[in-house]
Amino acid sequence: MAAHDWDTHGALCAGLHGAFVDRLASPYHPLYKKPDIMARSMIEVADQIIKL
Repeated sequence: MAAHDWDTHGALCAGLHGAFVDRLASPYHPLYKKPDIMARSMIEVADQIIKL
C-alpha cells in the first residue's frame, strides 16, 4: 500500500499486489499499472480487502 502512485506502480511491476490511498484527490498517473485497490482512506482499503 502506498500514498504515491509511483510507489504503487513499482510494487505492481515487482509482481506484488497494490493498494493506493488517494488522500489528496490527486489523479493517478494514466500510464502506471492500476492498483488492485484504490481508496480515500485506510478504512476503505480494509473494507475492500475484506470484500476480496
